[in-house]
Amino acid sequence: MKAFKWWQAIFVACTMALACPACGEKDEPQPEGMDPTQEVPDPIGTIQLAMRDDNNGHTYIDHLYIQNENFYGSTIHAVSLGPVKGLGNVVYIPTTGWAGQVAVVPGNGYVVYDSYSYNQKFYRIYVSNFITNTGGGIIGAYVKYQEPFLGIDEALSLASTNLTFPATGGSQVVLFNNTSIIPFEIEEVNLPATVSKASTYDESFLANGIAIDFTPNDQPEAITGSITLTTGYGKKTVINVTQAGREPYITFPVNEKEVSAAAQVENITIDSNLPFDELSVNSSAQWCKAEIVNNASTLQAQNRKVKFIGDQAVSPTRSEANTTALSYNLKLTFDENETKDSRETTVTVSSRDKKLNATLHIIQKGIVFEVRTSQIGFDKNSGSRTISINTTVSDWEAQSSADWCTFNKIGNQINIRVTSSTEERTATITFPGFDTKITVLQSKYAKDDTFNEDGIEGIVCYIGDSVRYIYRGLGEAAWSTEHVLTGANSRTDGEYNMNIIKKIPFWQDFYPAFLLCEQLNTGGVTGWYLPAIEELKLCQLNSFNIWSSTESNESYAIRGSDSMGAKGDSYWVAAVHKF
Repeated sequence: MKAFKWWQAIFVACTMALACPACGEKDEPQPEGMDPTQEVPDPIGTIQLAMRDDNNGHTYIDHLYIQNENFYGSTIHAVSLGPVKGLGNVVYIPTTGWAGQVAVVPGNGYVVYDSYSYNQKFYRIYVSNFITNTGGGIIGAYVKYQEPFLGIDEALSLASTNLTFPATGGSQVVLFNNTSIIPFEIEEVNLPATVSKASTYDESFLANGIAIDFTPNDQPEAITGSITLTTGYGKKTVINVTQAGREPYITFPVNEKEVSAAAQVENITIDSNLPFDELSVNSSAQWCKAEIVNNASTLQAQNRKVKFIGDQAVSPTRSEANTTALSYNLKLTFDENETKDSRETTVTVSSRDKKLNATLHIIQKGIVFEVRTSQIGFDKNSGSRTISINTTVSDWEAQSSADWCTFNKIGNQINIRVTSSTEERTATITFPGFDTKITVLQSKYAKDDTFNEDGIEGIVCYIGDSVRYIYRGLGEAAWSTEHVLTGANSRTDGEYNMNIIKKIPFWQDFYPAFLLCEQLNTGGVTGWYLPAIEELKLCQLNSFNIWSSTESNESYAIRGSDSMGAKGDSYWVAAVHKF
């Protein structure tokens, strides 16, 4: 296998004693038609070649070779023009009949296209005769060829060289009126558009038009420019293109903007196609200052369907590019709103002639000052708690009503401290200028202390912000001796569950655990009950073998470990009482 070099071509041409004018010169203009019956001179740049097939030397013309008496090549497309009188009669590039291989026939003319990425061009070929061996077998062909083949020397023919596009952009395909393929290049595009070769034929390299893609024009001024197409012979065709401008507009992406009471700066996008110096802005309130910031300074011939744009097959739909617009921001500078009431204003952006405007409704909220909890509880020991404050106020003050209750500020948090106590006491943290307050409750008890007041005796098990519990252990008992659904299913409120059970006729005979708790409510004492499961957890009475008052289903109730126990089984019972 071997490649045929240019100096070999010259040698073959000379040994065959056939005239070949100086190679490498530009082709002479070709006639306007082809008459296969008339002899014409070989074109300038003709090379004669003894082209052996792939079994007898494998002679190449770039990527073209002969295989089984066919012109062939992995990147080759070829078409036969039939019998002609020499290479000079191959004068045009046909639009149909192309195949991956064609039969080698003496006396026939051919046009070949090599689609290899670094060698994309047309060739014209004429087969003079077969090459045979001593036994008469065909081992190749004598050929003449010339490349690059530029087809007929004529200008690209268009129905019109003046095109218009709407402001919305889109695509137009301009097809040529030439009856054969005229190789050309897109030499110059003086437009903000994408221009690609297009084809209505079965192969993308048979370009017979161009596709022009415009993005939308958001500016009010029309866009004008040109596209220059140049054939291989240097003939130029200039297409003048105009894209209309969009009607002037001013819009905001939102109609209303709400901001907090704090002093701040906000930026809102202005959508407009007017020049910067054509815009003005007005705010109707002194506390909202506004300024504008500049962030930047198809005509189709013959109703033929386009199959290719560039080297890509045309999809059923073609998406439009994104809008390109001028870039402006409305910069809003807000003073702090020092009141609890919200306030409103209007900001208007207008054109210089006041014919266009866009209005933005502004709401600035009043001061927010909220504590996460309005009451906190401490046991008798000294301690501290940190409370978060949700506020828009940059600086705030606090006051305590008692010396034993002090605090310090940490940003938008307040750390409250209490000293140890032997009595029940209450303090209040207030915030000058606001109705918000925090009530501080300190007990004279701590967890595990003995409680004995007003006939109520027990062990302190929980002191929280809003509730405190004592408990008493009462021994073991079954939750119930009957398997029915009672509705005592609250997880957080044991008093609710207790009251549900006590409404059941003769409940004392069927609900032993509840009865043990109720028996503490004697001698003027009330308030003892079987706690719900979450109350057991607060009191840290969450052993798996202690009953809660929370029912699970007909046969089971929930124990302290949040597991189910059969209602008829005996588990430990603890009553609780709030104080």
